Amino acid sequence: LAQLCLSKILKVVYVPFFNIDEVIMAFTAIHKKSDTKINILKYGKNPKADLFERFKDSFEFVCGYCRGKMHIREPHVYRPHFAHMPSTKECSMYEEWHVDKRHYESREHAEAVEKVIKTLISQHKSYYANADIDVEYSIPMDYRPKGRVADIFVKLYTGDTIIHEVQLTRITQNEIQQRTKDYEQAEVSQVIWWLGENAATEEIKSYFYDTTGCCNTLHFTKGYKEDYSMQFDE
Repeated sequence: LAQLCLSKILKVVYVPFFNIDEVIMAFTAIHKKSDTKINILKYGKNPKADLFERFKDSFEFVCGYCRGKMHIREPHVYRPHFAHMPSTKECSMYEEWHVDKRHYESREHAEAVEKVIKTLISQHKSYYANADIDVEYSIPMDYRPKGRVADIFVKLYTGDTIIHEVQLTRITQNEIQQRTKDYEQAEVSQVIWWLGENAATEEIKSYFYDTTGCCNTLHFTKGYKEDYSMQFDE
């Protein structure tokens, strides 16, 4: 697989959180009866209605990691998503994300993931137009009990696989190298990083330019409900 060097600078519009209870978001859940993984990004602005039409006989979803009950949130000002029910005590995979990436699935991170996917499909059609793209993709690893969860997992028609990692919190070169190495040992063909907010330090950007010749960065601007149409400037 040829090295794909994007060197993109993307502008991401997001609505800031006003309630800390809304911070934890998930784009995927498992439909309990059929054991089918559901990616909410593949539905429109009213995914609850669309999913109810599809699963009329059993409208019950669980977390793919802790198997706790989940429900669909459709807020007026930000992205529809799955969330754990209040009765869920804890989710080990979310704890793992917190330790591993030092953030939960924040509003900014969620919007960045979707922005990256849309950009890949629209501007790199030869790679991504007919690819199988998944989010929050769990990759088992023999040497790491809980494996890792990739932000964006792409399987090309050639069979090659690409992971896109969206990193917004501070991270070290060693952590980048270790996570990349873990994916490569799991036979992932290529790992591409996107840096924003506290992760986009001059040191880390220089590291990517020195080692790969390119660096993808994310610039965030606060928006309001009318920005929800996801019309972005490059």
